[in-house]
Amino acid sequence: MGLQHKIALTLIKDIGPKLAKNLWLYFGSAEAVFSVGKAQLVEVEGIARKTAEAILNRRDKALELAENELDFIVKHNIEVLFYGDENYPKRLKNCY
Repeated sequence: MGLQHKIALTLIKDIGPKLAKNLWLYFGSAEAVFSVGKAQLVEVEGIARKTAEAILNRRDKALELAENELDFIVKHNIEVLFYGDENYPKRLKNCY
């Protein structure tokens, strides 16, 4: 379930690497980003009201698309790394 939410976060329009990282750090996980409301989202640096609405309106579709990506990842035995993962390269943690 965790990987699906991480992938889904990258599939939401207007959420680039910097905002995704801000959301992840603020809420503690990708799963948490998908369970909060608009008022909580706009508290995150870089998340305007319009962006919060986009997240809320697109999160179900993003989760559906992420499920398809998971199938591809499993089928092709791909290792996926996200910011915060134990194996994520330390030097990349300083990059957007």
